[in-house]
Amino acid sequence: MVDAVAIEPIPVADSREVARRMPWRPPGRHIERASAQEAGRGLYLVAWKGGAPVGHAFVKWPGSLSSRHARAEGCVEIEDLFVAAEEREEGIGGALVEASEEAARAQGYGRIGLAVALGNEVARRLYARHGFEDAGHGVFTLRWASMDERGIERARREECTYLVKRL
Repeated sequence: MVDAVAIEPIPVADSREVARRMPWRPPGRHIERASAQEAGRGLYLVAWKGGAPVGHAFVKWPGSLSSRHARAEGCVEIEDLFVAAEEREEGIGGALVEASEEAARAQGYGRIGLAVALGNEVARRLYARHGFEDAGHGVFTLRWASMDERGIERARREECTYLVKRL
């Protein structure tokens, strides 16, 4: 694991405070994920450095939260693996991938998948280093909302492919 970085599930009781400290996503998104974790539908991992959240990954167990690609592959899914811009290239993304894989194995799952943007070469290299391969579903579009530098929610979209890995 990365020095001075702890990766742990977010307690639902702390989700509002953690959401306030992670301005890169709408606050409700963090609270929804913590609630899904409490309901046993996934695991919301937060990377902490120096007492501050610097990244996250939502690990979705197979079921109602699964994307059509995860359902087709019968796998656990990592959604929205993110590291704050000022903390990138420090190994935090890799640590989040490893923690996600470890959690899936601990639950008895044998495969894990995720969507990655065609234009996100850094993420594509990270996932390739960790053994993820194209699942053959072709290109598809993801849409979501995120906060800009002024705290305004913006609609986003990316052309993606789906990658999988045997655990």
